[in-house]
Amino acid sequence: MARTSIRIVFFVALASVVSLLRAADVPDPKAPVAQKINKPAQSGDRPLPGSRVEVPIDDIRLDRAMNKVLQDMVEKGTVFEKSDLEKVLNRREPLNLEPIPVQTTPLDGPELYRRAVKSTLALYSLSAADAKARHGARLGAAFFVHPSGIVATCYHSIRFAEPFAVTAATADGAVLKVSHILAIYPKQDLAFLKIEVNGVECLPLRSDAPAGTRLHALGHPSAWHFYMIEGILARYGLRRDAEKTGAAMPARMNLSIDSGPGFSGGPVLDTAGNVVGMIDSMSESGGKSPYKVHSAIPARQILGRFSEEYHETLNEAEMRRVFSAPETRPATQAP
Repeated sequence: MARTSIRIVFFVALASVVSLLRAADVPDPKAPVAQKINKPAQSGDRPLPGSRVEVPIDDIRLDRAMNKVLQDMVEKGTVFEKSDLEKVLNRREPLNLEPIPVQTTPLDGPELYRRAVKSTLALYSLSAADAKARHGARLGAAFFVHPSGIVATCYHSIRFAEPFAVTAATADGAVLKVSHILAIYPKQDLAFLKIEVNGVECLPLRSDAPAGTRLHALGHPSAWHFYMIEGILARYGLRRDAEKTGAAMPARMNLSIDSGPGFSGGPVLDTAGNVVGMIDSMSESGGKSPYKVHSAIPARQILGRFSEEYHETLNEAEMRRVFSAPETRPATQAP
C-alpha cells in the first residue's frame, strides 16, 4: 500500500512539472513581443505582433525605445557622416543582385500582412543636431530585397548635412544595425542600405503592374507601426522637380491610397505579395478644391539598380538640395 502511494505522488509531481514546462512556452498576452526591444520572437506558430488581438503592438513603447537607441548611438559617435553619402551618390555600377522570383498565387489578407511585416522594417534616423536639441527621430520604412540583408528605402529618410545615426526595428522588437549605405539616387529618391542580418525573408519585385491593380501598402504613419492600407494603382505620371522648372523627373506611380508621413520607403504590394512600388511622397493641389495625390517609386526603377549601370547626373541646383535637411519630426510619440 505504501509503495502504491509513493507511485501516485511521483506521477502527480511529474505531471505538474510537465504542465509548468508547457506553460513556459505560451506567450503572455500582457507582454506583447513588440515590447521586447532587442529580443526577436522565437520561430514557431506565435503570431506576429499586430496581427492578432492577443499580440498588439505598443507604439509608444517602441517609438520611445528606438529614440533612446538613436540618442545613445549619437552620444557614442556611432554615426554616418555626410562623406558616407557623397561616396555612394549616384552609384554607377549595379548592385549585382539576383531578383526574387515574382509570385502569381493570390494571398488572403492575413498571409499578405504576415509576409509584408516579416520583410519590412521601421527605419529610424536622427542627426547629431536633432539629438542635441532632443528632437524626435525621423521614422520611415524599408523592406528587404535580398536575403543578404539589403533593403530599399527612400533617400530623403537619411538625407542629412551633418552626422547622423540610423537603425531599424522589426515588428517583434529586434533592433537591427545598418552597417553600410550602399547607394543613394536623389533624383529617384531611392537608397539601398545593408542591414547586419542574413537569411531574411524578402519581397519579390514586379515591374509590370498596370493601372487599376488592387494594392496594399505597409508603413508607420505618425508612429503607428506596421500599419496596412489598401487602394488602387491610379495611373503612372511624370514628376516635376521641386524648383518647378518644368524639367521631367523619373516617372511615378500615383495611388488612390491614403498614405502619409511614416510611409516613405514602405512597400506597395499586389495581391500575390509582389512589390510593385515604394511610397515616397504626397502632394496636394491648391485652389478651392485641394486634392491629395500619393506617389510611389515604380518597382522597375528599383530593379534597374540591381543589374544596370546608372548614368543620371545632377545639375548645380539639384546638388544644392541633395544634402539639405528635410523637416524634423517633433519630439512626440504615437497616441
